[in-house]
Amino acid sequence: MAWTTPTIVEICIGLEINGYLPAEL
Repeated sequence: MAWTTPTIVEICIGLEINGYLPAEL
């Protein structure tokens, strides 16, 4: 389960990047 937390964090960061970049552009 040690890899579960980092994976979720990476997904959250990815969603923020994919969600904010188009909005700013």
